[in-house]
Parts: sequence; structure tokens; C-alpha cells
Amino acid sequence: MMNRKLFNKSDFILAAALLSAALIVFFAFFGDGAEAHIIIGGGTVKTAALDADGFFFVPECPDVVFEIRNGAAAFISSDCPDRVCVRTGFIRHGGQFAACLPNGVVLRIAAKDSRDADTVAY
Repeated sequence: MMNRKLFNKSDFILAAALLSAALIVFFAFFGDGAEAHIIIGGGTVKTAALDADGFFFVPECPDVVFEIRNGAAAFISSDCPDRVCVRTGFIRHGGQFAACLPNGVVLRIAAKDSRDADTVAY
């Protein structure tokens, strides 16, 4: 009976090359490049890149506070009675949104480039 190794050096090189290619494709499509848009009354009042962590609010609605952390954005506090917007949590992908209906504020994630869809229609 032959004594054969399960994996040889070329198998590991091939696996490393495939893993590297998969990571490159993943970060090309799902890496940074998205922005958080704060929309009040149908118009964007503030745009923030998701790569800069921090807290902010908009002067039009100072009682609503947002946070950007680890490439995602969320409502942190609001003076609305039900706080559904705060319980939505962090959103990070193009097309996702959270809304504070009593205050008329929408937090929407928009892709900077055309590789990520902002809207999907069926």
C-alpha cells in the first residue's frame, strides 16, 4: 500500500490563493464606501461616511442623536414616545434604513459606488 500525504505543498498554495481571491472580492463588494444619509422632510440634511466613528445630531432635530461605529449607523436616542427608531439598532448595508416617524427623521444607508444596490424592486 502506498504511503501518500493527504495534502501537499501545492494544495496549501492553491488554498491560500483561493482564500485571498475570495477576501478581495468580499471587500470590493462589501467593504467601506457606504454613507449614512439623514433625511428630514424628503431632503437629505446631512451625509456622514461610515468609516469615522462618533456621535452626531442635526440642528433641525437636536433631540435625536445618531452614532456611527464600526462601519454602521444607528439612532442612539430620540424624544419620540415609542423609540422604535432606537430599537432598530445599527444598519450598515446600502438600502437599509431606520425611521423616527414622530420626528420625521430617516436614517438611510446609501452606497457610494454602483456595485452596491441602494434599492431593489421586485
